[in-house]
Parts: sequence; structure tokens; C-alpha cells
Amino acid sequence: MYYCDTATQKVVSYDFPAMKKKTTVIEIPKSMGSPDGMCIDYEGLLWIALWGGGSVIRVNPSNGRIVHKIDLPVSKVSCPAFAGENLDELVITSASVDTDLKKEPLAGCTFVLKVNTKGRRPYVCTI
Repeated sequence: MYYCDTATQKVVSYDFPAMKKKTTVIEIPKSMGSPDGMCIDYEGLLWIALWGGGSVIRVNPSNGRIVHKIDLPVSKVSCPAFAGENLDELVITSASVDTDLKKEPLAGCTFVLKVNTKGRRPYVCTI
């Protein structure tokens, strides 16, 4: 299980379902923005929105490497999610709070991008 901890700039993993072992997957430099929303693709890679960083990064959780970056025309990127019939569209939300809309007219918009991977079907936790 993965958790974006915006306050510490880290994405961490926990062994599931025991939840006893906590491991840092990646620590995001403040210069890149803060980790916010996140989703996972069928390959097990994480897609992380960078609030204040204007992008979404794709991270390999086994080594913490950024393997892809999508830059957006807004600074406050809030959450990615896979959608579409084949889960091959990445839907990315953004916010306009405390934003100069003359400089960022698309702030607050939702973006839909076709990507070269697919998301996972939701996992239903029965615990």
C-alpha cells in the first residue's frame, strides 16, 4: 500500500495487510512541488501529482526512479486517475485556489491524456 505524505515530501509504502513495515519510496525535492494525489498502473508504477510543481511523475517504486514526467499548463496539480473503457486515459485534476487566472487560465481544469500504459481495476478491501 502506498501513501503520499505531502507534509514530509515523501511517498511511502507499507506491507499490506500487516501495515508494520514502512519504507520510503521517493522523497520529492521541494523544487519539484509536493506529492499530492496518486494512482498506480498495471505495471505497478506510481503516477504522482506534484502540487505547486505543475506536473505528474511516473515513479518506479522498487528503486524510486522517475521514469516519466508530464508537464501541465497549471501549477497546482492535484490528482491523477486512470479512466476510459481500457483504463488507458490519465485524468488529471488541478486547482485554482490562490492562483492568478490571468497567468494560469486553465487552473482548476481537468485534463485527459492518452497514455502508453493502463491503470489497474480498483482493489476492494474486505478487511
